Amino acid sequence: MPTQQSHEAQAQHNEDLANKLLIDGQFNDWVCTTSFYSALHFFEAFLARYPGRCKHPNAQGPIEHSETSRPLGLNVSPHTWRENVISANFSIQVYRDYHQLRQSSEMARYHTNAPSQNASSHYFFTPSDVQQILNTRLQHFKAVLNY
Repeated sequence: MPTQQSHEAQAQHNEDLANKLLIDGQFNDWVCTTSFYSALHFFEAFLARYPGRCKHPNAQGPIEHSETSRPLGLNVSPHTWRENVISANFSIQVYRDYHQLRQSSEMARYHTNAPSQNASSHYFFTPSDVQQILNTRLQHFKAVLNY
């Protein structure tokens, strides 16, 4: 499993790219995606930094990494499991921040809920949308994790 430091480095790398893409203004869909993956890696770094801090009734013991703590036989994706762990251990607002980051990323990558089948996800996200995703949702999520 990756270390706390490697998760922190990847999280920062993703956030730095999101900021560059935001300034560029041409890749709003990728701002969403890199912001989400930044949050994901900050959360994994948090789990590694504070082993046992997060618990879940379905987990067999303390959660040190979301990929290895997902119970066998539990039919949920790793992303859904991670959201379940966040929901069980943090406030509803923290969960909403993370969930919105995930939804925006999925919409950007898979055109989920795009206004039309022919619409590119790049055009679906306005500059205001991506600023809110990166500068509000991600920053609030990081602050709660002490990053």
